[in-house]
Amino acid sequence: MEVVAAAREVVAAVWQASRSIREAVATLRGASRRTQATAQAGGRQVIAHVVSFTPRATLTREERQALVGDLERALQAIPEIRRARIGRRKVLGFGYDAVGPVHFEFVLILEFDSEADLRTYLHHPAHVALGRWFHHGAEVALAEDFELADADGVRQLAEG
Repeated sequence: MEVVAAAREVVAAVWQASRSIREAVATLRGASRRTQATAQAGGRQVIAHVVSFTPRATLTREERQALVGDLERALQAIPEIRRARIGRRKVLGFGYDAVGPVHFEFVLILEFDSEADLRTYLHHPAHVALGRWFHHGAEVALAEDFELADADGVRQLAEG
């Protein structure tokens, strides 16, 4: 029962942090930066850093708070992040819900205007601090990077 209560606290803390994070990121970036970034990217392509994870059920309350704090600091301190979104897995009862070797409780999706911006983020001291949680605080985690385009760019998939 303690594990369930601890997991619920982690979920609540992450959801609360995600609201604060979205507001902070929007404020820090400002409308003019978003407009400029969209124009530079042609309104179509961004680099997404996708981190799927399930926090360890054994994390203490202090560790969970430190994880959320490190995430907030990284998102506020690293101006190259164009957009940040976090979410919890939603099971809808379709066949794909059961497919796959592992299921993640949360996903963090960070968007960047360029590969250079993503690399800057990855080497930033605030990300390095956050990265400790990837190994220490997660029961299971996966990080991958993707080039994303608007749907009208779907033909690019065929071009390889």
